[in-house]
Amino acid sequence: QGAPPLRLPAHSPRVEMLVRRFSSPASWPLLVTPAWLQSRLADPSVAILDCSWYMPAAKRSGRAEFAKESIPGARFFDIDATSDASQDLPHMLPSAGSFERAVAELGIDAAQHIVCYDG
Repeated sequence: QGAPPLRLPAHSPRVEMLVRRFSSPASWPLLVTPAWLQSRLADPSVAILDCSWYMPAAKRSGRAEFAKESIPGARFFDIDATSDASQDLPHMLPSAGSFERAVAELGIDAAQHIVCYDG
């Protein structure tokens, strides 16, 4: 059955923080429209990542397509280079430290809103 759900009193600071974090009108949206993104292309608090990846049979390269055409200001996020290659399965999540280094190399910090897209 597993552990019972966590129950916090309604006046708990943790509940208030979570509600504020996830429901605040000032928070960034989880899903954005092209118009929203276009109006923020020059905003340094928004980081745009092209995360395009294709199955080998598709004979397409996300990196090559990014080099030809991308959203202005976007950076290419190489899923293959970032995944945990020490695992037997492909595309396994990297450690937190490896992920932090990968995004830092792209010039992304924790204060930015990250918008990911693919081809």
